[in-house]
Amino acid sequence: MPSQRLSLDEQMNLALDDLVALGCHLDEVAIEVSGPGQVSLHPRDGTGGPATVVAYDTVGEAQARQLVATGVGRPKIVVANRIIEAARQYLASQGWGWLDRRIGAHIPLARRDIEVRYVEHDGHAADRGDGSAFLGPPRPVADGPIRGRAGISYAAAVLCQPNDPPSLRSVARAVDMSPTAISNAVRHLADGGLLGPDHKPSLPELFWVLAEVWRPLKVVALASEPDPDNAAFAARVDQLDQPGWVLGGDGAAAELGAPIFSAERRPWLWVTTQVELRRAERICGRAPWPERAALVAIPPTPLVCRWRRPARAGGSAWPLPHPVFAALDLARDPGRGREILAQWSPEGTDHVWR
Repeated sequence: MPSQRLSLDEQMNLALDDLVALGCHLDEVAIEVSGPGQVSLHPRDGTGGPATVVAYDTVGEAQARQLVATGVGRPKIVVANRIIEAARQYLASQGWGWLDRRIGAHIPLARRDIEVRYVEHDGHAADRGDGSAFLGPPRPVADGPIRGRAGISYAAAVLCQPNDPPSLRSVARAVDMSPTAISNAVRHLADGGLLGPDHKPSLPELFWVLAEVWRPLKVVALASEPDPDNAAFAARVDQLDQPGWVLGGDGAAAELGAPIFSAERRPWLWVTTQVELRRAERICGRAPWPERAALVAIPPTPLVCRWRRPARAGGSAWPLPHPVFAALDLARDPGRGREILAQWSPEGTDHVWR
């Protein structure tokens, strides 16, 4: 949970991360960052649009009334560690959304409002049929040296180019974040001893610290395997200079030469957005996990779907990820990940995991 010592820019970026994570757990609406301090709401019925995000530590009733009185233009969503009950009620009555990290969220939509309450359990949202849902409380995002989307993105970027770290601005552009957000992430990484003064990574420490927080934002099991040539998808298998779908998991690692011996032929596919994941689910159908034909998932950082490589001749039709991303996928398996990585030396890539 963000502390009062965080800068305003850090508070905003953590607020955006929290809203994106919320959307990943809801079936009725996808939430995606669409600009500085702004998200787009994508309900299933096709309505919705942009909303301005307001980030605070604590919001009382007087402050809520002041925010509404001075707020003009597009809808607003207030994100805070604590929003008192009277403030929550007032914001909702005025058509504003809110996310209280202790309690849950209220997301107003054109057809119906979405109410979310946090409870202590595993799994995705349980929709009661009246627009409300129950979720597990959010995982703290401000603990440790890698904080939120900015920290994950820069850590991943510098691991891909450890000898010539990319500039803060280039990473910011690639992940649609402000240079200040990336600069703050670099500062936390440096304070944690994971980056040197020249931004070169401490290896392999940075890789394994990143592996601890490397997880998909959302995963869906599909009843049929997506067709990479289906124009309904923004897969862009032949446009590697554009963000698009990419093979992940064991399949990608095997095609990149990792010593993996597995009979699993059902692909794991990273997709670019929550909307694209929902489109795949609608076209291919959802399946129980054991009966899946494929998995689609939203990656921890947009870089996974931006830094792609051509498909291997004779292999899958899907583009391949940078080997570091495949290595991070392997590292998530505590039983065999380290053993496989200890034996893997992909050509043309620094082996940042050992």
